[in-house]
Amino acid sequence: MRRMWMNHLLLVASLRFLIQPSSGNIVTPCLHHEFHCLCSAPGDVAEQSSFPYPAAACQEQNLSYVPQFLNPKLKSLRLTGNTLLSFSLPPLIYLQLSVLDVSHNSISSLDFSQCPRLRRIDLSWNRLTALNESAFRGLNLLTHLNIAHNNIRQLLPAIFQPVSELTHLDLSENLLSGMNFFDGHSSDPNHQLFEKLEMLSLAGNKFASIEFCSLPQLPSLTVLDVTGSPHANLTCLLNPHRFPSLGVLNVSRCFLERLDLDALFDLSGNQTVAPAAIVLNLTGNQIRLLDYNPHNAERILQHRQNVSVELTGNPVLCDCSFYQVFLDLGSRFEQFFQGIHCLQTANRLEVLSSLQAQCLPTPSHLTPVVVALSLFLLLLGCIVVAVIFYRQRKAHTSSFVPLRWEASLKNTTIAADAESVSQHYYSESTSCTSPEMDIKMADGPPESDEDLENIYATIDEFYLNREHIYASEIDRPKAGPVTEL
Repeated sequence: MRRMWMNHLLLVASLRFLIQPSSGNIVTPCLHHEFHCLCSAPGDVAEQSSFPYPAAACQEQNLSYVPQFLNPKLKSLRLTGNTLLSFSLPPLIYLQLSVLDVSHNSISSLDFSQCPRLRRIDLSWNRLTALNESAFRGLNLLTHLNIAHNNIRQLLPAIFQPVSELTHLDLSENLLSGMNFFDGHSSDPNHQLFEKLEMLSLAGNKFASIEFCSLPQLPSLTVLDVTGSPHANLTCLLNPHRFPSLGVLNVSRCFLERLDLDALFDLSGNQTVAPAAIVLNLTGNQIRLLDYNPHNAERILQHRQNVSVELTGNPVLCDCSFYQVFLDLGSRFEQFFQGIHCLQTANRLEVLSSLQAQCLPTPSHLTPVVVALSLFLLLLGCIVVAVIFYRQRKAHTSSFVPLRWEASLKNTTIAADAESVSQHYYSESTSCTSPEMDIKMADGPPESDEDLENIYATIDEFYLNREHIYASEIDRPKAGPVTEL
């Protein structure tokens, strides 16, 4: 008797879905002898925002199976917080189901073959370790898939082949180490796999750095989340040719130590491909240095005019190099510098003030004075060197010329005596008394350096002849008086 009464109530509850009015906020209990669910009718505006009607919510009811006595035209079913070990439906039940939320269960196996109209699936916080190639077969309308917070180590390349309409994919917080699942081909020859993908979350996995550079071209991707990936390659992730529509990139807590501003702002320099604006989340990293080339400042300022970078929680080393970046880019990318916390102190304005006094070049109004003073000192040094050189040369000449001139006077007298001796003893030595030896001292000192050098040469030649004459005179025996015949 009791069982018949319960079945009658279930029938009445099912009929209520068919005769609900078109307006009004109605949430009614879905009667069942083992569980209690809330069912929304077409007039439930609150449920329409995220779940289509008719909808049923059986949350935290300790369910170990999927209830099968709800409205057959059910379009939305939430079974979160239960103890489901698997998900499957018998044939010809809930054929209109388009939204399914089975998160926070213990599901390890799936079968969606009886749910061809599913558009959204939430499988997060379960115990999935692997998915076979046919897991999503027949789900041609699927647009949102969330399998975050599971224990999946590998996804086969063909697993996403049937879901060519996919726009949101969340694979975060798994144990994935490779991205070969992007190598599959779409079941629709007119569309590329993941061609319509707009949001992709790969956060909290174990991808190697090179894996991020192997991501395929995703022309519609606007949001990419790689939070907690210790080997995230920022240069590959900011490639405008792979992600021309990318607007939000979350690279927080990825243990990054350097930030390449050329890759961040300028990218490849192709302004026709890069997006007009991008939001980059770099919070919680270990960024200390900002790699920046001042020669690219003009290109950076022209290329990326709407860039929002969040650097909260990074111990940036605020030195003169950082201050140069601030001077070149601070006026345009003010928001970029607002989130920076300097390693020296948390007070960024205080650090910038000290860097201004330490790193700022000489003010422009003092530059002409410094240049003029430098030229004056250079000219003064040249004059001092010239004066010193002139005085040394003059002193050397004044001390050398009188000695040589005095010697020339004495040697002239000696030359006269030597001439008579040489004529008396050696007729062959007459060549020593050349006209060049005839120096007339009455005319005074020489008038030019050339005359002086000629005198020196004559005196040197005389010295040689004199020594030769004297040596010959000493070696010869003295002869007696010569009798004139």
